[in-house]
Amino acid sequence: MERPLSTPGLREHDIIFINSFIKCWLDNRPIHQFPVQKINKGMGKVSYKLFLDNVDVIVQFRKKLNFHEPVVEALNIWLANQANVCDLLLWGENDQYLYYLFPWIEGHTAKHFINSSSMSNLEKEVLIEKIGKVVRGLCNINTSGWGPFIDGFKGQYKLWKQYLLNILNFDNDCLNKIVTCKHRFIINKLLDTSEVYLSKITPKLIYVDINLENFIVTKNNLFVIDYDYIISGDPLFVLARFEVLYDDTKIKEAFRRGFGIKATDENIFNIYKILNLMQLVINSKIIKSEQELRKEKLLSILNEIYKEG
Repeated sequence: MERPLSTPGLREHDIIFINSFIKCWLDNRPIHQFPVQKINKGMGKVSYKLFLDNVDVIVQFRKKLNFHEPVVEALNIWLANQANVCDLLLWGENDQYLYYLFPWIEGHTAKHFINSSSMSNLEKEVLIEKIGKVVRGLCNINTSGWGPFIDGFKGQYKLWKQYLLNILNFDNDCLNKIVTCKHRFIINKLLDTSEVYLSKITPKLIYVDINLENFIVTKNNLFVIDYDYIISGDPLFVLARFEVLYDDTKIKEAFRRGFGIKATDENIFNIYKILNLMQLVINSKIIKSEQELRKEKLLSILNEIYKEG
């Protein structure tokens, strides 16, 4: 299945070149004859920059997962709402991979600026606040059901709690050394005490993959460039994700201001933090030092709830 490519700046021979490159890659044939540069690889995904005559583009190949990924549907809605996302020039799939074609955006990642001395602390906070606002805008699509999508914007689970328990009870050797049966029992109890909160939330498409490398800062704008990990869920889960990814208090406060949602149930927010950390700990692609830090964070929060439990 493929959406035809039609965009200003691309000539007929550009389109032939792009389609030839995609076909070669999908067929696992050599691609050295194409003027391309691999720019990103990880977690079943690889991206290439294609150098064309007038414009450059990005082709992203992603290995199919065992659930529906409504990236195209979401992008169409986001673009219609003038969200800070890239134009989708082409998309398609074969038995194993999905592929997307986006225009090349000249700029640097938000992570580059946050780690750089070229920005003042105030400028960094302004940038993060804007990212929080952009991410909140991506979490406004109404959905049904909860968790990974199975069709359109319909989630796999009838209840959000079912998805949370699925994360909590995930069997992994690395996790099992940190998250004990006692911890899981206490978290289950805390979930029960948050039934009122859980009964009031309505499902939304949430953009959970908020790594600062997924945001490109240009001279005049900010763009989201990666659309992994979108599910039907509670937007507060996204805020919890950011809180465990970044330690700087000012940065976290700036994101909260932009995101505009407050944690009204401390129990559920702590559970969201724990579950996000559990997902991050089992990510084998992250740097070992980062993984160790996440393990320490997870253990620290678990110890706190253990005392309270």
